[in-house]
Amino acid sequence: MEFNLSRIPNSAEMFDRFRSETWSFVVLILVVLLTIFTVCLYIEALVFLHRRFEFGSRRGYLIYICGVFPVHSVTSFIGLCIPTASFACNFLADMYIAMALYALLLLMTDLFGGLDETVRALSETAIPLRQPPCCCCVCLPSVNFNKRMFHRIRVGMLQYIIVLPIVVLVPALLWVDQLNQPSQSSGIYSTIEIPATVINALSTLTAIYSIMLLFRASRAPLRRFQLPGQFVSVQLVLVLVNFQRVILTILIRLNVVECIQPLHCTSDLVLKTLLNLLILFEMPLIMLGNRIVIQRWIRSGTNTQCFQPDVKADAEGGKHICLPPSENNHNDGAFDNKAISGTDPDLSTLV
Repeated sequence: MEFNLSRIPNSAEMFDRFRSETWSFVVLILVVLLTIFTVCLYIEALVFLHRRFEFGSRRGYLIYICGVFPVHSVTSFIGLCIPTASFACNFLADMYIAMALYALLLLMTDLFGGLDETVRALSETAIPLRQPPCCCCVCLPSVNFNKRMFHRIRVGMLQYIIVLPIVVLVPALLWVDQLNQPSQSSGIYSTIEIPATVINALSTLTAIYSIMLLFRASRAPLRRFQLPGQFVSVQLVLVLVNFQRVILTILIRLNVVECIQPLHCTSDLVLKTLLNLLILFEMPLIMLGNRIVIQRWIRSGTNTQCFQPDVKADAEGGKHICLPPSENNHNDGAFDNKAISGTDPDLSTLV
């Protein structure tokens, strides 16, 4: 069967293209199975956290962070099968991981017992500013952690949530506009696509740098909470998706990759198809690693603890549990983040 590979296919034609070749049909079956596996793994983690995790707020942050992997898998699969929805799917996945980064910051603060406890615990910690992606800047000094430093870190992460819709939605609207009636929008889209990708990459690196500063300061005191595993899993998704997007954009613009027979020969769709396939193959592995980290955390028993100077011993097991935050801990109005909560948090307040 002959297909017009320069035309944007609908979902029915896209499935016909997948079935037209043996290798593409095998790939389709494989990505379907991987997507189902990732979603099932997330559902299992969801049930496990609700049964074994007693802290409502902490459990909510973990559930949201674990959702990064199935969200990327499902949106990538939809974008692969429905090319016209690829921009919307990428936007949803990017926005979700931006919110997950902020949830990771809230989780770190929750493990300390609140903002004031975080500042108090890290007040004598010198944070080297020479962190990735600025690890080559040897002139950067070390600074002491304080409340102002925390708010700067928070702003560095929130800017990603603000910049992302602009650099993703504007190219998306221009791309959709040029589908039905090629016009001046086509030239504008080609002009702003690479700058938008670069701005997105810089904004992403700023968010990574911000959370890296807090992580390096918190890594030692929060080591028993399996924090490195949670941090690495989210950062790995963020870095992989954006790094692969930039590399594929450069390769396609240099005509290194021009066509994927029998799927697409349009440069934009070739880029999105390759990116979606890579994400679909990567997410199950990262989700599995994250699930193992959570299992280790629960087995260690530290899910009922937090890092606070005021602790009391549990009469039965000799473990330490958190005392409720003091009444005068107002967190300067930034957010109310208590260490112990009996109810699930409203994740809409993450922004």
